[in-house]
Amino acid sequence: MKRFLAVLLAALLGVMLAGCGSTPSQSKLSTSALLKKARAYVTAQKDVGLSGRIDQGGAETSLDLKYAGDDSYGTIKLSGATITLESVGGKTYFKPSKEFWTQQLSKDQAATVTGLIGDRWIIANPGNANFAQLIALAKRSFLTEQVLTPEGTITKGKVTTISGTKAIPLKLKEGAIYLADEDARPLQVKGSSTSGSGTATFSYDKVTIPAAPTGKDVVDLTKLLSSTK
Repeated sequence: MKRFLAVLLAALLGVMLAGCGSTPSQSKLSTSALLKKARAYVTAQKDVGLSGRIDQGGAETSLDLKYAGDDSYGTIKLSGATITLESVGGKTYFKPSKEFWTQQLSKDQAATVTGLIGDRWIIANPGNANFAQLIALAKRSFLTEQVLTPEGTITKGKVTTISGTKAIPLKLKEGAIYLADEDARPLQVKGSSTSGSGTATFSYDKVTIPAAPTGKDVVDLTKLLSSTK
């Protein structure tokens, strides 16, 4: 019996130790291979988040975007003004705060617009070029085709640590992308230039998207403005 227990214990320890082996580093891969793996990782995840802050000459912008499958929800803050963004079932909606309108329009124009729209969501019409950027942000492809597809020369830095995780820095002309050393998942993006700097962090926690606004809670801005002429 003692012999049997000794053999069983040795076998169990062997399995446990095998499971605790270190994950191969991804740092030997080329920059293009690393970015390809990073994009594939983001594409494969059901839930992905990106949040951060940008400071441009004292004007602060922050964003908090959450993607669940093909849907998304988030907020963008511009110098005290807020835009809430939601995309569900292929349709994108946004709701600017009153501060946004007062920053963008004259006092009288802002009062007119807020009076017409109230607290309703605006449908982002794909045919209107003014909504293109908001629609792009609401799509997961914003992460893979823009954030993780940088232009220009990219160089690899030495493995460092980001929030306790070993990370490979991919240095850009104005900033860097940090990928986890174990699987090349995106961890963080940093930007720095003469006009400002910023940091955005990826997350992979479960995301819950609110139900799409409907009925009286939604307004088609194009139709609304045409009806007031």
